[in-house]
Amino acid sequence: MTYKRKQLPKYCLHKSTGRAFVRIDGKTYYLGKHGSTASRLEYDRIIAEFIANGRQPFQSPDEILVENLIVRFLDYMEREQNYCESTKGRFRFILRQVNDLYGKHLVSQFSPGALKTIRRKHLENGLARSTINGYMNDIRQVFYATSSPAS
Repeated sequence: MTYKRKQLPKYCLHKSTGRAFVRIDGKTYYLGKHGSTASRLEYDRIIAEFIANGRQPFQSPDEILVENLIVRFLDYMEREQNYCESTKGRFRFILRQVNDLYGKHLVSQFSPGALKTIRRKHLENGLARSTINGYMNDIRQVFYATSSPAS
């Protein structure tokens, strides 16, 4: 289910329990006691993550493709102020190679064996081991920095 540009999921009351909830794409997120400050803050957090996700429903790592994760990370990197242009360029270079090899695979299928394959490919291209190790650390950073919200 996609949401219109200005439409956001509503802060609702679960009458029988008195708890607040928000429903996104059929999944209910309970926020705490309705009307409390804590439930409003939790609602704001979930809505902020929803907007940051491009107003798309949250996906579990079992449903996300590597190419979608790469796009999400590159968007994150553009929003952050602490990445210099050379770092952004290095990530684009590395992630283009990862996308070529594993873009259509699920994130949950990306394993240490995939990193070994990428490492072997870099070794065949004659890159220095220190450069390759830096690339591997950057790839790991992509998979740790970009995560879906807790349910």
